[in-house]
Amino acid sequence: MFKQPLCFALDLAPQHLLKTTNNRALLEVQIETGRQHQIRAHLSWLGCPVIGDSRYGRDGPRLGLHALRLSITRPDTGKRLTIETPPPDEFLDLLR
Repeated sequence: MFKQPLCFALDLAPQHLLKTTNNRALLEVQIETGRQHQIRAHLSWLGCPVIGDSRYGRDGPRLGLHALRLSITRPDTGKRLTIETPPPDEFLDLLR
């Protein structure tokens, strides 16, 4: 079923359950490495695929994945740079 080994999924930090509605859940997930499809493959493997994920789950109106916060170390200064953005309104509509 998976084209990539699932061993990379071990890089996921524990998920935080923020909200549940019907058969859907809003999770906060932190990753350390950012490997391709890391969150999507891991959650699908656990039996709770991301909403709208046509590769690891089922199609939907929009992929229910949002980068709330991204942090990198700047190569020129060595300082940490963090960018944050709230989820768009249509993202939260996926929970309904």
